[in-house]
Amino acid sequence: AYQLYLDWDTSKPDGQMVKIFDTARLKGLGLSCDTPLREGLTKTIEWFAKNYETRGDGLRL
Repeated sequence: AYQLYLDWDTSKPDGQMVKIFDTARLKGLGLSCDTPLREGLTKTIEWFAKNYETRGDGLRL
C-alpha cells in the first residue's frame, strides 16, 4: 500500500493573495453573459450526464 506524506510549509505563501474578478475589459469588448451561474451549471451538468457515456471522441474525466 502506498502512503503519502505531505509536509506543508506554512512559512511560504499559499497562492495568489488577492483574487480579483473584474469583467470590465470583457464588457468593453462587448462580451457579456446573460445566463445566471446556477442555470449555467445546471445546463452543463445535465449535458455532461446525458453525453458522457455516448461520446466516442475520448471525453473522459
